[in-house]
Amino acid sequence: MSDKMKAVKDDLVKAFSTGVSYMMPVVVVGGICLALSLVGGEPVAGKGMVVTNPFLLNLGAIGSAGLGMMIPVLAAYISYSIAGKPGLTPGLITGFMASTPLGADHVVTGFLGAMLLGILSGYVAKWVKTWKVGKALMPVMPILIIPIVVDLPCWHALSVRADWADWCRHEMAGVDALQYAGQQRYCAGLNSWRHGRVRYGWPGQ
Repeated sequence: MSDKMKAVKDDLVKAFSTGVSYMMPVVVVGGICLALSLVGGEPVAGKGMVVTNPFLLNLGAIGSAGLGMMIPVLAAYISYSIAGKPGLTPGLITGFMASTPLGADHVVTGFLGAMLLGILSGYVAKWVKTWKVGKALMPVMPILIIPIVVDLPCWHALSVRADWADWCRHEMAGVDALQYAGQQRYCAGLNSWRHGRVRYGWPGQ
C-alpha cells in the first residue's frame, strides 16, 4: 500500500471514529429519555406503549429529538474530522438530508448515506479551502462560500441516485425490523410483569 493510500485510510478511520464519538452522547441521552418516558405508559395492542402523562410526553419528545439528531451529528463530525471547522456546517446539512425524505423520489439513506455524505462533504470542503481568493472573500469563505459549494453537489449526488438510496433502505430494513421486534418484546414483558404484580403480589406493588 502506497503512503498516499495509507494516509487516506488513516483519515477515514479517524473520521469515522470522530463521528461516532460525537454521535454517542446524543444517542445515549435520546435513548434514555425515550425509554424513561415509556416506563409510565400503558401497552396497547397494535400501538405499543401509549403515554398520556404530560411530563413523560415531554421527556419522550426530548428523546425523539436526540435520536433524530444522531445521523446529522454523525455526518457533521465525519466531515469536521477531514476538513476542520469549514466542514462542520456542510456535514450537518448533508446529514440532515440523509435522514429526511427530500426531493421527488423522497430519498432517505440513513446511516450509510450519512457516512458517505460526511466523507464527500469533508473532502470537498478541504479542497475548497485550498482555493486562492481575494482578501475581500476570505472572511465569508467558511460561512458562505464553502457551505454552498459543498452542499449543492452533495445534494445532487444524493437526489439523482434513487436506486442507491433504495439499496440503503433495503439494508437498513433488517435493523428496523429488529428494533420493532425488541419493542414488542419489551411491551409484552412489561405487561406480563404488571399482571403478575397485581395477581401474585410481586415486588413493586
